[in-house]
Amino acid sequence: MIVGLLEKKEQGAAQALSQRLGEKQALMEQLNTLEEFRSNYSSEFGGVGGKSQSPGQLQEFQMFMANINSAISDQKKALQQLEPQLTNSRKVWESAHVKTQGIQKFREQAVELEQNEQDKREQTAMDDKAGRRKDGTQFSRY
Repeated sequence: MIVGLLEKKEQGAAQALSQRLGEKQALMEQLNTLEEFRSNYSSEFGGVGGKSQSPGQLQEFQMFMANINSAISDQKKALQQLEPQLTNSRKVWESAHVKTQGIQKFREQAVELEQNEQDKREQTAMDDKAGRRKDGTQFSRY
């Protein structure tokens, strides 16, 4: 019963950790996409830059790049804010995992000890039975 509760708590902590890791992965992918898009867009505009650009086009490019840079900055902040949550989730799971393993090991040792005691009792009973005559008296050991 206790082991079941601890396992349930550990599973909940593992799910929370998994969720945080998924959030981090999604944020990283979005960040990489934005950075790649910024690089590609900047290269394209730079390639066109050899041609004459109107002031309006240059202004649009600068505004667009500012928006991309702002989005990249926001993604980096979101990643930074997620790190403490991820660290906390990892610690909670590790703690629950250690407790679950400790109780499971204790239970296994108790079962093994009980089995050894049962084996000793059975061996003693078999020894006693083997040492008795049919009439119930004991054989002399000497």
